[in-house]
Parts: sequence; structure tokens; C-alpha cells
Amino acid sequence: MAERKPERVVCLDDGFAVNDQLKVNAVRILKTGNIVFKTV
Repeated sequence: MAERKPERVVCLDDGFAVNDQLKVNAVRILKTGNIVFKTV
């Protein structure tokens, strides 16, 4: 997803299935590409 260089990414929090490490990794990857990341 980060390779497509969107301006922002919005995901459902439930999509991470209470896997905090997966969410942290997503935030780090997207942040390096200056992509806004939000969960709802």
C-alpha cells in the first residue's frame, strides 16, 4: 500500500486483530513515506 504513495490511509482498528505490533509496523512504514495513517 505504501508503494502506491497515497496521501492518507484509513483502516478499521479491528483489522489489526488486537495485534499491536502489526499496527506499529504499519505506522512506521507509512510515516517514512509521509503518509497520514488513521484507524477508526
